[in-house]
Amino acid sequence: MTPSQLCFLAGVLPGDGQWPCAADLDLDEASIGANASMLQAWERISKWALPPREKAEALAEALTTFERAHPDDFAQGLVMAYGMYYAHPNVLKVVEHRSGYAARPPQPQGHLVVSADTGEHPMTNPAEVLWRNDGTSQSEQVRMIQQTDPDRVWTIEEISTWPMS
Repeated sequence: MTPSQLCFLAGVLPGDGQWPCAADLDLDEASIGANASMLQAWERISKWALPPREKAEALAEALTTFERAHPDDFAQGLVMAYGMYYAHPNVLKVVEHRSGYAARPPQPQGHLVVSADTGEHPMTNPAEVLWRNDGTSQSEQVRMIQQTDPDRVWTIEEISTWPMS
């Protein structure tokens, strides 16, 4: 990575006590499957004259200037920066630590998704109203409303009139 790209990374993802600075990580451009326009923008960013990252205020001003002058390149650079950053193992560890969840896509290791019309899932019966009854009177009232016309597709406006408390 060029010094300008590292300064760009440090300016947009400076890090803090928990999050690492993007410029301190060995980020991999190939890790995010960037398209041609992203890679071209990233190449143009490599030629920007940016102040060193140690001069945070000057770097922020320079990035603001470049964002105004080259908005498309800046936007593509942000996609590159965030994509590389959140694909890095050190950042994924922070995500896992802070969220308590595995930092991975939910599929294919996540929940099995079964279509309601296959009848494969024992809790799914397409003939019934699909409403989670949480035991409250509001839940029961909504279930009763839905049972009046089980095949109806309810609009947001209609749903907003249902009892909530």
